[in-house]
Amino acid sequence: MEQLILQLAPPPAPALDNYLAGPNRGALRSLHELIAGSERAIHLWGPRGSGRTHLLRAAAAAVAAAGGTAAWAPGEAGSGVADTAELVLCDDADALGAEGQAAAFAMLDAARLRGARLLTAALAPAHELRLREDLRTRLGQSLSVGLAVLSDAEKRAAIAARAAERSMALGEEVIDYVITRVRRDMGTLMQVLEAIDRESLAAKRAPSVPLARELLLRLEL
Repeated sequence: MEQLILQLAPPPAPALDNYLAGPNRGALRSLHELIAGSERAIHLWGPRGSGRTHLLRAAAAAVAAAGGTAAWAPGEAGSGVADTAELVLCDDADALGAEGQAAAFAMLDAARLRGARLLTAALAPAHELRLREDLRTRLGQSLSVGLAVLSDAEKRAAIAARAAERSMALGEEVIDYVITRVRRDMGTLMQVLEAIDRESLAAKRAPSVPLARELLLRLEL
């Protein structure tokens, strides 16, 4: 079998400036305020594919880039960074078991008491989560920020904009072909876009539906 030469490149590291906000521009502003210190605690909630994890990792990276420290809950008390971090994050709070909830509450509460910033995320607003009461109450004291998944029209516009940034002549028919045949999360769509660009340059062929079809077959997407 012919060895697959072309592979999807790893996605870029999550950053606030590579988050495709769409209807979530207000949420992005709130994250910038949290990083700047004018907001102290945010609870992000929204369906899968809305970018919750991307935003948490991007916020942690932004704090680190500014010379600060971030720690993830649930963590272990007495572990150094966990007790001194300026930003404490908890992703998928609604998926925590009993021990995880207890550890997350202890870490988040200690962080709040020492004035650290908090950033948590789950599928739903705090008051709808089936968590132990003290943890649900703690999350409920944060600014509640809902996220929405990009519509297909917004995804098409984002792909077209990224293609234009790369000086890539990508017709609507190619975008339509890709968006109906691969996972619709933006990370995968952007990786496929970059793969089409590389394949187009390597084969000296304009981006087209036949080229995209061949590529997706080879990548088994």
